Amino acid sequence: MELLYLYITDDHRNIKGCEYNFSPNYRFSYEQETKTFHIEKGTGLPTQWFGKNILNITAIIGKNGAGKTNMMECLIRALCYQDGGVIIFLHDGYLWTNCHARFTNYVFDFEIHRMGRFGSPLNTEFAESIPDTSVVYYSSAIDRALSNTRSYFPKFTDISNAYLLRLSRCDLSKAPDYVLASDVDIMQTNDIFKQLLFFIYCSKQGFKFVDTVSLPQFLNVTLHVFHEKEPENVAFKALVKDRTSSFGDQLKYYMLRQIFALGSISEEWTENTTFEEVMLLQNRNEDYRPDFYKILIELHKNHKIVYKENERKGMMKGNDTMAFKVEMNAMNQEFLSALFCYYCIHPTIPYASFGSFNSQENSVNNSITLAYGMSSGERAFYTFFARLFGVFFNKQGEFHYAFNKEIEIGSEYNGKSIIMLLDEAELSMHPEWQQKFINLLTTALNQFFPKIKFQIILASHSPILISDLPKSNIIFLKKQDDDTCLVCDALKCKETFGANIHTLFNDAFFLDGIPIGDFAKYKINELFLRVKGGDASKTLLDEIYRIGEPILKANLLGLYDENRKNLNRNKRKESLLAELKLIEEDKYD
Repeated sequence: MELLYLYITDDHRNIKGCEYNFSPNYRFSYEQETKTFHIEKGTGLPTQWFGKNILNITAIIGKNGAGKTNMMECLIRALCYQDGGVIIFLHDGYLWTNCHARFTNYVFDFEIHRMGRFGSPLNTEFAESIPDTSVVYYSSAIDRALSNTRSYFPKFTDISNAYLLRLSRCDLSKAPDYVLASDVDIMQTNDIFKQLLFFIYCSKQGFKFVDTVSLPQFLNVTLHVFHEKEPENVAFKALVKDRTSSFGDQLKYYMLRQIFALGSISEEWTENTTFEEVMLLQNRNEDYRPDFYKILIELHKNHKIVYKENERKGMMKGNDTMAFKVEMNAMNQEFLSALFCYYCIHPTIPYASFGSFNSQENSVNNSITLAYGMSSGERAFYTFFARLFGVFFNKQGEFHYAFNKEIEIGSEYNGKSIIMLLDEAELSMHPEWQQKFINLLTTALNQFFPKIKFQIILASHSPILISDLPKSNIIFLKKQDDDTCLVCDALKCKETFGANIHTLFNDAFFLDGIPIGDFAKYKINELFLRVKGGDASKTLLDEIYRIGEPILKANLLGLYDENRKNLNRNKRKESLLAELKLIEEDKYD
């Protein structure tokens, strides 16, 4: 299935009578007076322009408040529910529409198949549905109005921050109130697990993002104990009685404190109980599960763990911690599986997989926290890709067998198509990463998921992204004076693909007037008024030379020179020498 067109009559917010064309191969239009849909053939793009498995990419561009997110909401409902608007799509070589056949007052002046029922084309409750297409939605925004309103839609997966933050959680850590994790902490921990598995997948496939965004060097692991008193259990006392300050003994102590504090102990344990028996119970008596303790000891032996002996933060409100760093290049599926099994107090799945990370049971364990040094932009970049991979690899067969612990990269979506709706996915990214975003996305989808067909619709207000897209693949939205949305052809340039990004920035569609910050405009206007008022002081000259825009600076200096002519000889000479000094020093050049 490929989405071609959407018409929205009224979204009861700011979209009224707007139509959106998502393919350069067709140009649909709607005539309101006769209620007739028309079609024109477009010039289109060369076959496989965006890659072998990318059907098309469309950008929805507009300033804040132009209606990009509202349009996305209507599109989701039209695809997955029973309202939102009239859509036209291509399926099995034929044009289809969700406009019910009984609506005889709507006319199509071209051949098209009309659905014989109400509802969306992806609603699996009906026999007349498209079984091989799904919709994925991503947004970094946190908006209560966008979350939990469409979780029940069939063939729809929401991986936006707004939705994930509202999922119910189970807190099984028995941690005191002062350390209870917030929803953001929980979501970020789940994202870390997804990101670690994503890094492993990329390493397996030889696909690296390091040229764009550097990988973190270490995973920071902190073990917490929230009880001032040690357990009175005789097995615990026997296991820790000869403890030293070494990494191995400290690790064993903190793991035992956590296990015994959570009550995961057997009534049959005595002073003769071994540490191996305790860890086996932690692994639910399944000896094929990786032993977290043994893996960490081996990594420490191989100098893959950074730990400083005797460095403890001490007890604070009953919180005693042990912290260490694990090198990222030491990550493999066995380590991640062991970490996940230890993190999940009652793991229901043998090994860590994207599917298990999506499970909300046991998603809170305040006895262990995970983090690594990343900027917010880097985190947003990897979070986006890791969540996407989590959708496409969402099955429990990512590890071939529990015993050999090998990744089997497969997907339940093979042979199907996915419509990806990305709402300002690049929002927290550096401009350099925005430049590479579409290329990285298409390359990754082609390499990892060659058997899936993708259609990408992204909303943005960044001119950086559109330099990667032909103008025929861009929908421009404008906010009118009455706050309603208008689809327009707003850019001055004839073509956007490969266009100079600075030229696009300067276009009036993105920045009205001079493309500089408003504070700078305010200050420059002040300088202009001072010059017009006859000011010829050295202070004013110094401020004019701070301006980086050459035309503005030249105009102001021209007016300043006129004022300087009215100075007496000594004052004029003093001013000229001051300017000569600025020029010689290349100051504010």
